[in-house]
Amino acid sequence: MISNVPNVSKVRLGLVAAVLATMAGCATTPPSPVIQRSSPEEAAMQTRPIVQEERLGGVTEAPSPEVDPLRMSRPGTGQLINRSAASQPPPGLGARGDATFNFEGDSLHAVIKVILGDLLEQNYVIAPGVQGTVTVSTPRPVNPQQALSLLENVLAWNNARMIWSDGRYNIVPADQAVAGQVAPRTGTAASARGYEVRAVPLQFISAAEMEKLLGPYARTDSILSVDPARNMITIGGTSAELANYMRTIEIFDVDWLEGMSVGVFPLQSSNAEDLVQQLEGVFGAESETPVAGMYRFMPLTGVNAVMVITPQPKYLRDIEQWIQRIDTGGQAAGIYVYEVKHSKAVELAEQLSAAFGATNRSVFSRPTA
Repeated sequence: MISNVPNVSKVRLGLVAAVLATMAGCATTPPSPVIQRSSPEEAAMQTRPIVQEERLGGVTEAPSPEVDPLRMSRPGTGQLINRSAASQPPPGLGARGDATFNFEGDSLHAVIKVILGDLLEQNYVIAPGVQGTVTVSTPRPVNPQQALSLLENVLAWNNARMIWSDGRYNIVPADQAVAGQVAPRTGTAASARGYEVRAVPLQFISAAEMEKLLGPYARTDSILSVDPARNMITIGGTSAELANYMRTIEIFDVDWLEGMSVGVFPLQSSNAEDLVQQLEGVFGAESETPVAGMYRFMPLTGVNAVMVITPQPKYLRDIEQWIQRIDTGGQAAGIYVYEVKHSKAVELAEQLSAAFGATNRSVFSRPTA
């Protein structure tokens, strides 16, 4: 009997041969590239990093880290004074002159006559109340400018001032030198003739703060006025005194905010006010540690964050790490429990408190239960 159904074994052999032929063709002839166009959304998805996960053998996208928009850390330059102005050498002695002086307990009037009248040939008037004795010696001859500066110092030591007005020098008591005698000016100190007043506008530092910084370097009553509205300070003195005052102002009048390092660190578990109290105890001005005063902490209660200000950029990175460590433990941060093995807890707590409690602001106690 003849059947039309093909032999099954022959069919299987034919299929195997076809498959082998196809594989051989793929190994010798590379397939032509197939270009598939994808949408912009799919292209963006393809550029994102992926990670392999063993779970279910699938491929999932790496979760993007969440960044708190409130977190901010801006290291400053650390330059809080004008070092260029502070490093300038003092003025030199100047050219040698021809005049020499040797006063031994002479009257102040005689010294004024010799220097202003005889040497400099200037008109002068001496007000009542200007008195004193002078002892001055100049083994090295001085020039006219140095002689005038020497006279200004001698007058200042005797509570008197020399003011240029109407083509003459008026020698008056120091407490009468400003009222009705001089008016504020701007410009350098080198142009001063006698006692003058300079109005100095400040750029970066407040006038009140500059008064505190300048006070220890100025003579009594040399700071005449402080104007917070115009952020200006008015100073008075001789040419040499004004030069020193204005140089001191230049040293401290710098961009304070650019030099300071500022950070804002949001908290996850801790309370901002409580955390600031802990930080003040360790790093604050009253902490009695070497870094006392190097940090300023401010709680931002509305967003539960801590603002930190420090003049040292490295300290900003260090305090950020400390805040993260404390915040990780939440309200219980800084509390450690140690199970005593070889001694009594009460005695150990007393010994630790006596040794470390007062200096490190730590508290050692025995659990009640």
